[in-house]
Amino acid sequence: MPSLDVIDRNIWVEIEYVDMSFVPFRLVELGCLPGNKACLLYKAPLKDPLYFIIDENHVAIRRDIAKKIQVKIID
Repeated sequence: MPSLDVIDRNIWVEIEYVDMSFVPFRLVELGCLPGNKACLLYKAPLKDPLYFIIDENHVAIRRDIAKKIQVKIID
Protein backbone atom coordinates (compact mmCIF):
# COMPACT_ATOMS: atom_id res chain seq x y z
CA MET A 1 0.00 0.00 0.00
CA PRO A 2 1.55 3.37 -0.98
CA SER A 3 2.07 6.16 1.49
CA LEU A 4 1.05 9.79 1.10
CA ASP A 5 4.59 10.92 0.24
CA VAL A 6 4.82 8.92 -3.02
CA ILE A 7 1.58 9.85 -4.79
CA ASP A 8 1.65 12.06 -7.87
CA ARG A 9 0.16 15.54 -8.12
CA ASN A 10 -3.59 15.89 -8.76
CA ILE A 11 -4.30 12.22 -8.01
CA TRP A 12 -7.07 11.64 -5.45
CA VAL A 13 -6.47 9.01 -2.80
CA GLU A 14 -8.33 7.68 0.20
CA ILE A 15 -6.53 7.52 3.53
CA GLU A 16 -6.40 3.91 4.75
CA TYR A 17 -4.19 4.04 7.86
CA VAL A 18 -2.64 6.77 10.00
CA ASP A 19 0.18 5.92 12.44
CA MET A 20 -1.22 7.87 15.40
CA SER A 21 2.00 7.48 17.39
CA PHE A 22 3.89 9.55 14.79
CA VAL A 23 1.36 11.87 13.14
CA PRO A 24 0.65 15.12 15.07
CA PHE A 25 -2.83 15.42 16.55
CA ARG A 26 -3.30 18.71 14.67
CA LEU A 27 -3.34 16.80 11.36
CA VAL A 28 -6.03 14.52 12.75
CA GLU A 29 -8.07 17.59 13.70
CA LEU A 30 -7.72 18.83 10.11
CA GLY A 31 -9.19 15.60 8.73
CA CYS A 32 -6.22 13.29 8.28
CA LEU A 33 -8.27 10.21 9.19
CA PRO A 34 -8.97 6.86 7.53
CA GLY A 35 -11.76 7.16 4.98
CA ASN A 36 -11.09 10.80 4.07
CA LYS A 37 -9.91 11.82 0.62
CA ALA A 38 -6.65 13.63 -0.13
CA CYS A 39 -4.95 15.15 -3.17
CA LEU A 40 -1.36 16.36 -3.56
CA LEU A 41 -1.34 19.89 -4.97
CA TYR A 42 2.32 20.95 -4.78
CA LYS A 43 5.77 19.72 -3.86
CA ALA A 44 8.28 22.25 -2.55
CA PRO A 45 11.43 22.71 -4.69
CA LEU A 46 13.48 20.65 -2.24
CA LYS A 47 10.61 18.13 -1.96
CA ASP A 48 9.68 19.09 1.58
CA PRO A 49 6.99 20.00 2.62
CA LEU A 50 4.16 18.58 0.53
CA TYR A 51 0.94 20.58 0.12
CA PHE A 52 -2.36 18.65 0.15
CA ILE A 53 -6.10 19.06 0.21
CA ILE A 54 -7.38 16.73 2.92
CA ASP A 55 -11.09 16.69 3.70
CA GLU A 56 -11.50 20.22 2.20
CA ASN A 57 -8.57 21.61 4.25
CA HIS A 58 -5.31 22.82 2.73
CA VAL A 59 -2.45 21.27 4.69
CA ALA A 60 1.36 21.32 4.40
CA ILE A 61 2.90 18.05 5.63
CA ARG A 62 6.55 17.15 6.02
CA ARG A 63 7.68 14.17 3.97
CA ASP A 64 8.68 12.08 7.01
CA ILE A 65 5.16 12.44 8.44
CA ALA A 66 3.51 11.72 5.07
CA LYS A 67 5.39 8.40 4.99
CA LYS A 68 3.35 7.30 8.04
CA ILE A 69 0.01 7.78 6.26
CA GLN A 70 -1.05 4.82 4.08
CA VAL A 71 -3.43 5.48 1.17
CA LYS A 72 -5.16 3.81 -1.78
CA ILE A 73 -5.69 5.45 -5.15
CA ILE A 74 -9.31 6.23 -6.04
CA ASP A 75 -10.31 5.23 -9.55
